[in-house]
Amino acid sequence: MGVWEFSGFGAYEERVYSYDYGVAPAFTTLCYYLDRWTGAWSPYDYNGQATAGPWRNSVGDRWTPGAYRAVFFGWSAPAPLVLEIRTGWY
Repeated sequence: MGVWEFSGFGAYEERVYSYDYGVAPAFTTLCYYLDRWTGAWSPYDYNGQATAGPWRNSVGDRWTPGAYRAVFFGWSAPAPLVLEIRTGWY
């Protein structure tokens, strides 16, 4: 579906980056690759995101960096698709 570039990190509150892909066709699994994720971005990494990756939702599921991964969503009819990346706070 394309490439999404973002940069930054949280402060006293988490920072949420979201991207609206519009209406996506029916799907069950989303494949992704999180590239160029680095642990050098913050000395205040109290959430382990430098090595484990950023959160992808509010319950703490993570986007794994540096590897091809798939996230199972269950059956989804054509609907709006909004992805999030949540960086930690200190």
